[in-house]
Amino acid sequence: MRLIIILVLSTALLSCNNTKESTKMATSEATSESQAPSIQLRSATDLKTTGLKPGQILIDVRTPEEVAEGKIEGAQEIDFMAPDFKAQLEALDKSKDYVMYCRSGGRSGKAAELMLELGFTRVTNITGGFMEYTQE
Repeated sequence: MRLIIILVLSTALLSCNNTKESTKMATSEATSESQAPSIQLRSATDLKTTGLKPGQILIDVRTPEEVAEGKIEGAQEIDFMAPDFKAQLEALDKSKDYVMYCRSGGRSGKAAELMLELGFTRVTNITGGFMEYTQE
């Protein structure tokens, strides 16, 4: 009888301990998922007012024709429509902090998503793009 009671208690304790471990693992996985790299959003107005943060690299993904009409000073140009666009992104240092813009925020958003897929961890998309940036 004592042996049965000991076996039942041991099984109950092991089951409880396994539940605690499962909970710890699930919490750890949820924390990891919430810390996954994501695209930061920043308005063009904010960029115009406060500028880049130290170490950030500004990238203009518009076409050369669009850039010829004006661009944000200091921006590096990588044409989203170029056949080697992905290869140009892959050549960038993944440890750096990038700020992407285009005409209105659409192409730069797609470029930012591609950068996350390629392993970049610090990417910001300028919502409103160059159109908002140049508004008075």
